[in-house]
Amino acid sequence: MMNRFAHFGGGRCSFRMVMNSVRFASTVAATTPSAQIINKPSAVPQQQQQADMPTFSSITELYRNIDDLMNESETTILNGNFPLALKRLNRVKELTQLKAPSPSSETVVSLDPAVVGPVDYLRALCFLRMKDPFHARQALLEELRFNHGNDDARDLLHRVNSSLKASFELPEAIVTSEPLFATLYAPPKDHTMLNCPRLFGLYIHGKQVCEDNIPGDFIECGVAGGGSTVLLATVIKHYSKTPRRIIACDTFEGMPVPDVGGRDTIESGKGGTAADSNWGTGTCAGSLVAVRNLADHFAVDVTFVPGLFQDTLPILIGRGSKDGGVGKVAMAHLDCDWYESTASCLHHVFPVLSKGAIMQIDDYNYWDGCQQAVKEHFAANGLVPEVELNKVDHNAVWMRKR
Repeated sequence: MMNRFAHFGGGRCSFRMVMNSVRFASTVAATTPSAQIINKPSAVPQQQQQADMPTFSSITELYRNIDDLMNESETTILNGNFPLALKRLNRVKELTQLKAPSPSSETVVSLDPAVVGPVDYLRALCFLRMKDPFHARQALLEELRFNHGNDDARDLLHRVNSSLKASFELPEAIVTSEPLFATLYAPPKDHTMLNCPRLFGLYIHGKQVCEDNIPGDFIECGVAGGGSTVLLATVIKHYSKTPRRIIACDTFEGMPVPDVGGRDTIESGKGGTAADSNWGTGTCAGSLVAVRNLADHFAVDVTFVPGLFQDTLPILIGRGSKDGGVGKVAMAHLDCDWYESTASCLHHVFPVLSKGAIMQIDDYNYWDGCQQAVKEHFAANGLVPEVELNKVDHNAVWMRKR
């Protein structure tokens, strides 16, 4: 097995050259554990792979293929072709979702993100050169979830955050009316892809169902870095009148392969496909260890359910509350992106929403597959999206169960 980088500050000449040639100054100028884990099913069906997703005879071959792509990406960055480098790095992210046989046994194993190398750090450099600091920031956050020791990424994140400081400021009305949210907002923001309006929506709706004493747990389908999970757990801790849990469902390995039928496009295809978004297969990943540590840091209880929604939710909800599953849900946050993921969550979660429960759906006005899944589910249940859904921001919506 190759030793891709001795450490993230160096270990190979070409990587050091890349970091020296694309430093932040030029890029920006150009632009106790408190968590419980419910294990996934013992036999989980493999995801359906896209036609262009290859198979590998061994994990060594898969690593070698990724290593070649990383070499090509670094060379492309040095040559100044940042869109092409980003495309190649996105391909690396896709390949991290694959599994291959171990050379020492018949066991099928997954990749170790730390061995793959600082792919998200390099993606961030490309985003910055392409004058996209917001996506650069998200790539850096993802880098640090898996490679906490990457000091270059941490330094770059600090600088990017400083340059974007004004965009993170809370409206004075929120600071005055909801001082707890104002206190909570800053710490989790480096652990989520949600903006202020969507985080505030989760906070205020979670607070409302607690104050109304709506029965049931909170459930989040799509966790990523865990910032919104911790926010909802803190809402429960401060406002709930009865015991309830926050249940965090995610693969904790990144986005699965999108719908092979082509439904997962952006805004009616105007923005292209999932791959064109630079946030397709393998992205938006948050390691289970990192998210669990975040929950511990905030001293909140979180129940983790790792796995694909279509595999875990039938078991989780089928068990019922008496067997450690879910009986009723008072607050649901769906951040699933893809058609199949959203449809599965609606199919299983919607029937157990209590009367008066609130559901917030991220990316409804961004991913076509998400919106299609919602509209299909609503039509099957005699609901009208234009009547039931309320705007959170340009992207997300929310509804209250009648």
